[in-house]
Amino acid sequence: YSFVNWSDGSSANPRTDTNVTTNLSVTANFAINTYTLTYAAGAGGTISGTSPQTVNHGANGSAVTAVPNAGYSFVNWSDGSTANPRTDTNVTANVSVTANFAINTYTLTYSAGTGGTISGTSPQTVNHGADGTAVTAVPNAGYSFVNWSDGSTANPRTDTNVTANLSVTANFAINTYTLTYTAGAGGTISGTSPQTVNHGANGTAVTAVPNAGYSFVNWSDGSTANPRTDTNVTANLSVTANFAINTYTLTYTAGTGGTISGISPQTVN
Repeated sequence: YSFVNWSDGSSANPRTDTNVTTNLSVTANFAINTYTLTYAAGAGGTISGTSPQTVNHGANGSAVTAVPNAGYSFVNWSDGSTANPRTDTNVTANVSVTANFAINTYTLTYSAGTGGTISGTSPQTVNHGADGTAVTAVPNAGYSFVNWSDGSTANPRTDTNVTANLSVTANFAINTYTLTYTAGAGGTISGTSPQTVNHGANGTAVTAVPNAGYSFVNWSDGSTANPRTDTNVTANLSVTANFAINTYTLTYTAGTGGTISGISPQTVN
């Protein structure tokens, strides 16, 4: 409490009545102390509730809530309190506090599945609404990038306007190649054609089979292997078996007592 005045209007305190000439009866008037509770919001939020509040000594204030903006979180009050909402009780002094807020941060994590690596920073810490930095999925030799585990096919990818944590994996697939074998005039192919073969793997044997009266010459890539098995495949292959018709020599000679009329020898298919 605080002294206000005496009932005769005097505010002297202490008072000494002098030159007394009559009876005196006075009452000292007191008033309970009142305090001001002031709540403010720092950057990133607002206050919900009454501010300022006027509160009697020993009484309680009313609840005040620190409300963060989208993308922010409440940290504490400037007096160190983390109560939210806060109600100041048994008030015996003025209070003036500010709510502290912090922008939310999110973690962007990029990893590589089998068959490749990641180029770029991972993990990344990014403020709410900000952008990450570019990350590239790098396939190993013989592999290709397919997509990220969230379905994105962007590569490199930069996540923008981030509002949540992110964890994605780059998916890779081994390259496959097609081995195609065909037969030119005069023969056929025995074996599987086309063949689908993983990078670095081997195909299966294919044989160039000449028709009757023909012989195998070579493949259109110059190979004379027959049968042929393509190994350690790293590219598509398309080859044709070349055949040639067989040729024969007809030779005529004359015995004693005569000659030959006509061509000899003759080369005949």
